Parts: sequence; C-alpha cells; structure tokens
Amino acid sequence: KPVWSSDGERVAFASNRHGNFDIYVMSARGGEPSRLTYHSADEEPYTFTEGDQTILFGAARQDAASNRGFPTGSQPELYRVSVDGGRVFQVLTTPAEAVQVGTDGAFFLYQDKKGGENEWRKHHTSAITRDIWVYDTEPGNHRKITDFEGEDRNPILSTDGESFFYLSEESGTFNVHKMPLEGGASEQITGFDGPPVRFLSMAQDGTLAFGWDGEIYTVREGAEPVRVPVTVTLDARANPEEVVRVTGGAGEMAVSPDGKEVAFIAR
Repeated sequence: KPVWSSDGERVAFASNRHGNFDIYVMSARGGEPSRLTYHSADEEPYTFTEGDQTILFGAARQDAASNRGFPTGSQPELYRVSVDGGRVFQVLTTPAEAVQVGTDGAFFLYQDKKGGENEWRKHHTSAITRDIWVYDTEPGNHRKITDFEGEDRNPILSTDGESFFYLSEESGTFNVHKMPLEGGASEQITGFDGPPVRFLSMAQDGTLAFGWDGEIYTVREGAEPVRVPVTVTLDARANPEEVVRVTGGAGEMAVSPDGKEVAFIAR
C-alpha cells in the first residue's frame, strides 16, 4: 500500500517484515526504510500531511470507550504519526479509509467501512457497500457525498480542490468517475468493460494513474486512457550452480599436459 509524499521524495508503505503490517517510510530513490509504528495490529498508510511531516494511517488499534458495546477488529480507526517516528495520535475513531486531506487541512475526504466485507468483492449491492464522505475538521461533522447503492471508493481530490475522482461500479464495473465535493451527478471518466479499474492515484499536474487488467494506465480528463509500457529486467531467481561434496565414486580421470589439473567424472 505505498503512498507518495507530496514532494515526491519519500514513500510510505506497510510491511510485515516483523510479523504484522507496520508503517515504514523511505527515500523514493531506495535505501533502508525507517520503521514508524510498532503496534501488534496491522496498519495501512493513506497519505502524507502537514508539509509531508506526518502520515495518516488506519488500524484497529484502540476503539473509543463509548463503542465498548460493539467492539470489532474489522473496523479501523484513523491515526497520525510523524515521519521521524515517536508517539502515535488518534484522529478519528470512526472508520475512514483512503483518506485525502483538503486545503489547509480544513476537511478530510474518505471512503467509509460499514462492515467486514472483502475489499476485492465485485458487483454486490449490500448494506455495507462503501460510500465517499467529507469530514469537516473544525466543526467535526461527517457528510456523505455519494449515494449509489453499489461500491464507491478510492477518492482523489482534483487539483482545484472543488471536485474529486473516485472508483465506482455505477457503470457495471469499476471505472473512474468524477463528482463535485458538494455532491450531485457523477461524470464517468473511463469506460472499461470486464475487469475492474483499481488503485487510482493522481500526479500534481492532474494526470490520473490506475491499474486495469494487469496493466498500468494514465488518463487526462477529456482524453483516452494510455497504457504505460513497463519493462522489467530480472536477475535469476535462484543460483543455477550447486556445490556438491565429492568423497568417492570418481572415474574416467584425465591429467592435463602440464600435470597441474585433473579432470574427472563423478556421479
């Protein structure tokens, strides 16, 4: 679940190298990552905030005491942690995933989580399908924006901050849609059939990127999606040579002309 810092210099991600998924941050050019969280619950980063000095992440670490009558490990809370590590602070106790932060931190844009449904499930219309919400930080109010009976998820704020892009099954399969922050009719940006569009993100110049059918695509509003050519050059996955101890059974020996080497057949 990697996320970029706004300056493109760092990447935050989740890793289970110590058992469960913790939050790490590292240079976008590679190198050794820094571990930021140490809780036994799985954690997932959403976005950098406050000039790339903190990271918002989700985890079912500690529910509010007022929810003690209905505790559940499937409903995460929202937290923040400094990119330098240290104390973790709880931001929201209500489930808020795929969080995007508005101008000057005045609001959060997020997808809800009403229940423990598998996040990869497709084409269902149940009571717990995801919707997009806005949380106004100053009054502390939550406002639902989307009302499609199926899945609406993965919100991305537009460059002007007046609207947002998101993934919706309104067209039958997941495609990129756009909607004003105040709500209203959705505008379909992509028109793929079959496999769902996943992993929506956006560059600072407004270029959208996403995955479809095992490939990466980019699209500008009003244009057709363009497949990104990816070439991966791999080293061998395993050492093709094997060291074998030979203590007997050798035959057909031949000595080199200078007498310094011996060639033989074993096994």
